[in-house]
Amino acid sequence: MHCDSLNIMTMKKFILLLSLLAAFQTQAQTFQVGDKVQVRSFAMDKWDNATIWLVLTDRTPTAYKAKMDVMGRWSDDYPLVYANQIRSANAKAATTFAVNTRVDLLYPDGSAHTRGTIQAIKADGRYEVSIDGCNIKWNEVVDWNQVRPAPAIATTHPDISAVIGKWAMFTPSYPNTVTRGNDVYRQYGTGAKAPPLLINANGTYVWYNEFNKPPIKGTWITDAKVEGLTSGVESFNGIIIADNTSYYKVYKDRPDHIVCERLCWGTTDLGTRIK
Repeated sequence: MHCDSLNIMTMKKFILLLSLLAAFQTQAQTFQVGDKVQVRSFAMDKWDNATIWLVLTDRTPTAYKAKMDVMGRWSDDYPLVYANQIRSANAKAATTFAVNTRVDLLYPDGSAHTRGTIQAIKADGRYEVSIDGCNIKWNEVVDWNQVRPAPAIATTHPDISAVIGKWAMFTPSYPNTVTRGNDVYRQYGTGAKAPPLLINANGTYVWYNEFNKPPIKGTWITDAKVEGLTSGVESFNGIIIADNTSYYKVYKDRPDHIVCERLCWGTTDLGTRIK
């Protein structure tokens, strides 16, 4: 289903808020008044230097008031933060990533988020990452501790070999809004047969994705699931293919049946093995 841009942005902010709230459930470490640290509050889009100014031990978990080293940079010069929003002032990345590296993105609390490709390294050490299949406007700039290497998966893995073959494709119907007088209805169709998809074991594919037009030919790559995700296209092992405009992930959802999902958009074709 195509997602409205505003809805996507609202959902991302909501998920980020939930992940930060979840981080408060654990007390990773303690800090003392005068400690030189880096903090990241709800109102900050990156970590910044600060000094612990007050420790609120009457709260569970313990809360801290930090005094920002550079006053006026953020909306609050004395943010209220918790242990998971504080790190050592001299914290550095254990691993660095080059431009064009495939990576998995994490939320600030360390939980799995999504997958993308490093597009740029900022002067402050943060990474600009393009999200698989998304427009450049959805690029995310993240702290170095929110990036980890994307895992590899062999072409011989059972989840990969399961998508090799020729598939009769079908496009499900997506609901449409119909107005009749003063009444508004959700209208559903039966879907339609789509051109077949051939995935070869030698790493190539032939996709007859439009009737009466030449097929698209290309080379597929493996795409392992994002560890920690339990739903969505990124929670499956599969392969990536492309047409003239978009990238798609193909994965097995049940025996002799595949899903071909357009990345970032969520529209899908379904495939049944041609025997």
